[in-house]
Amino acid sequence: NIKKQRITREDLASCSRKFGRPSMGPYSGKRSSESNNTLLLGRADWHLRANGLVITYLLAALISGIFRKGSEDGGPDWLTIHLLLLGAVTNAIVTWSDHFVSALLWARSQNRARQMRIISVLNIGIVGVLISVSRHLQWLVIISASLIIFVIAFYLRGMTILIKRSLNQRFKGVIAFYQFAGLMIIVGVFLGVVDASKSDQDIWQSRITLAHLHANLLGWVGLTIIGTLVTLWPTVLRTQMPHDAISRAKLGLKILMIGTCGSIIGSLFDQPWILGLSILLYLVGAIVTLFPAGALLRKRIPDRSSSWMMFSGTLGLGILLICDIGLVLVERTPEEI
Repeated sequence: NIKKQRITREDLASCSRKFGRPSMGPYSGKRSSESNNTLLLGRADWHLRANGLVITYLLAALISGIFRKGSEDGGPDWLTIHLLLLGAVTNAIVTWSDHFVSALLWARSQNRARQMRIISVLNIGIVGVLISVSRHLQWLVIISASLIIFVIAFYLRGMTILIKRSLNQRFKGVIAFYQFAGLMIIVGVFLGVVDASKSDQDIWQSRITLAHLHANLLGWVGLTIIGTLVTLWPTVLRTQMPHDAISRAKLGLKILMIGTCGSIIGSLFDQPWILGLSILLYLVGAIVTLFPAGALLRKRIPDRSSSWMMFSGTLGLGILLICDIGLVLVERTPEEI
């Protein structure tokens, strides 16, 4: 029988001296002499700056929604929607998904100054898209969208490197949610660039818009939220994660991937039955993924504002998916949807 031994700090220090300390950050490379002199942002400063960007976009979206004229159907205009989703939500996802991945893989904090530069490039691209589409500058749309795609590709590459270097592979199935979500926003940005080049009279314009919408909402936003809830919900309830949560998440992700891709195909080829069935499949995948987390409610009821907000948001996601299915079945065409 092999007895389990506790690894002490002295053991870790000894291994570090013997084998060297590997660089584990997703954006890390070879350590240069400059990096030793680089001022690393503290955790509080980093969170303040990262959240400051999100709050800035939220305030801008609020002001735009109040003072700008909405669309013809009474909804918010293009700029307001993208200030919220492309600006605030994308910054929050890139910042906090990186934090969650590092925590799940037991990786050390990366160079905050380097990450701030990456986020700066991302926001240059976001602001460029917001300005260029509003001013109908197609060349600037392409350049700005390319910057966003570059940052997301860099983000996915760093995540892949981090997984390979990590000794904790237990949550690899959960991190796959973030990886597939990153692929979906690349698809969504590409569709958005094509959409910006089309005129309102083009038959493909409404189809591409609908595909762009589902790629970003179901893929980028939805998958990130669902994947985060797998581990965050038990943490908020202060209880252990169910033993089958990871296996359920892997199965649920496969269903969610099929549903997301199907919704894009159904939108592009004007097939409302494929679109509706794909969204229904997405809903099933979300239920399969989050069923173990939902089962925790039998053991512990939410008792904090954060847990109640998370619970309400999860229910809201399911309700919105049902409404989306109903809208597809009633309206039937991309133009009306």
